Amino acid sequence: MQKNTIISIQQFFILVVYFIIGSTVIIIPSFLALKAKQDAWISAIITIVLGVLLVWMYDVIIKEFPDDTLIEISEKVLGKWLGKIASLIYVTYFIFLTSLIIRTIGEFMVTQILVETPIEVIHILFLLVGAMGVRLGIEVLARTAEIFFPWIIFFFALIVLFLVPRYDFQKLMPILENGFKPVLDGVFTFVSIPFLDLIILLMIVPFVKKEDRNKIRKGFIFGVIVGGIVVTSLVSLCLITLGIDFTARNTYPTYVLAKQISIGKFLERIEGLVAGLWVFTIFFKMSICYFASVLALAQFFQIKNHKFFVFPLFYILMIYSIISIPNWPYFRKVALDYWPYYVTILGFILPFLLLIVAKIRYRTTRKWSEKGV
Repeated sequence: MQKNTIISIQQFFILVVYFIIGSTVIIIPSFLALKAKQDAWISAIITIVLGVLLVWMYDVIIKEFPDDTLIEISEKVLGKWLGKIASLIYVTYFIFLTSLIIRTIGEFMVTQILVETPIEVIHILFLLVGAMGVRLGIEVLARTAEIFFPWIIFFFALIVLFLVPRYDFQKLMPILENGFKPVLDGVFTFVSIPFLDLIILLMIVPFVKKEDRNKIRKGFIFGVIVGGIVVTSLVSLCLITLGIDFTARNTYPTYVLAKQISIGKFLERIEGLVAGLWVFTIFFKMSICYFASVLALAQFFQIKNHKFFVFPLFYILMIYSIISIPNWPYFRKVALDYWPYYVTILGFILPFLLLIVAKIRYRTTRKWSEKGV
């Protein structure tokens, strides 16, 4: 780890927002509409609250180990062998998550924009730029993200404003028609993509300035709230503009949403610009996961210079992003039926166990110290 590499709490907050928006705005409206129907917006609001509680727990872990990454925490708390097993599980998860994000970018580009371009070409281009960013370090990625952040929020606000004439709130009725179970199904889906994935950000917390460490909880929580509001707003816009059935059936309803924007005859067909902004946020999410994967590998194998793994991992991600997801219906099946359980273990249960074990070990150590043993 580069000890002299630092990011500010503001940059950390922005990375949290990018991570939540990322690929989520592309896929989650369809998933939520499928699960919760017209009550998808309720699921989204509840999920933001759960997301805040989740990162609160992460912050408790961070305060126990402010200078350590998730890999280092696992090995300190669980010991050499169990810690290595937990670390290996997380390394595998980080690589898998990165490959899924790359595949999401590729599928979107080749089906909506560059329809005659092989998906492998898209993957290579994004991975090359991502590899360059990872080699330059998290500080460069954070600064770049900070520069473009105001523009992302500005254009999002314009989308909300330009679609006002197409709003139809009757499409949200009747509320809770099928009871609360569909809402809870939607919550389980949304909390798994992307809130439980936020555990990966514990890999970059040690890069936050030491004087800002006491503000990490605030950065985490505000990032979850802002990112959650953006995604919730887009989910709601899809429902009240496109309708429940269309949103649930369409793979990329937010892209279709952008096609609906028409101001007179001088502002039309801006979906290319909107798609560019979304791809930009996805790229930063991919870069964060790529960086975390490289750093996790280096710490697992106890190699000081994590840059050693940047290009070997490039080839692994390139291959895995193709073979792990044979087609998009398969991805939807995995994301809806299996991913929530998998990521609940890694994003909630295992971190919670780490926290409990750490607390028990701390109290036991302090008890023996007080006895003078």
